[in-house]
Amino acid sequence: MLVNQHMAIGYVRLGLNNEAMLAYMQAFEAQPTEELTKQIYQFSLFTNIPLNGKIYNFIKPEWEAAWRGEFEEIEAQGSLLATTGPTVGMFTKDSMKRKEALKTYIDGIKKNYRTAIS
Repeated sequence: MLVNQHMAIGYVRLGLNNEAMLAYMQAFEAQPTEELTKQIYQFSLFTNIPLNGKIYNFIKPEWEAAWRGEFEEIEAQGSLLATTGPTVGMFTKDSMKRKEALKTYIDGIKKNYRTAIS
């Protein structure tokens, strides 16, 4: 199961969505779990690839409501970040200012990371 699940994630990262769904289905066939089903369900929402009947029959109504809510919240946050995030204005400036702005932004991320792990 884990091999197929990891293959699916690899396919997702390569943008091979149909192959990813096939690998997810193989993982589900081997061992259907709530967590795997959630991944498949949310991947289906993201890609508009329809769910297999076996998976849809496995999903409890309360799971579906919670998972759809999570997906919609993440999607809304992503849309908001894309239009208001700290990098939005960086790419409209001249090249020297852009380089400086990106360096400052990345330095801030590094500082936050160092703070988080210490």
